[in-house]
Amino acid sequence: MHKFTSENLAFTIPKEKLLEVHVDISFRIYDLIASYSEFGSHICSKYMLDNYQNVLQLGSSEAHEAMVESVKAVYNLDKIRREIRILADIKEQIERKFPQVAKEGEKQIGEIIHANMQTLEGHLSENQE
Repeated sequence: MHKFTSENLAFTIPKEKLLEVHVDISFRIYDLIASYSEFGSHICSKYMLDNYQNVLQLGSSEAHEAMVESVKAVYNLDKIRREIRILADIKEQIERKFPQVAKEGEKQIGEIIHANMQTLEGHLSENQE
């Protein structure tokens, strides 16, 4: 069992699960970063650009609703950012303490991504025919 900490949280991971956890954390980080980027651009376009006329009419109910939605969205973005940071901290600790696990994990991630890309290319070529 190995203990890892991040932001006042402690995780104990059995040695035989380190590789699996490393790969899972890596994919979870990728998923969160994609969500974070997509959600962030959505906030900027929807609540700031699309509602600029309402925002200019200070005091209108539309302006208020746009601002409330912006605050909620920023709060959600911050929650995603914190989760990314926690996972990245744990991943970095695993990589620092067990470089061989990190190397094998990156190899597995590459193989999984390659297999997924081949599957996707197969589906795309089937759809084009």
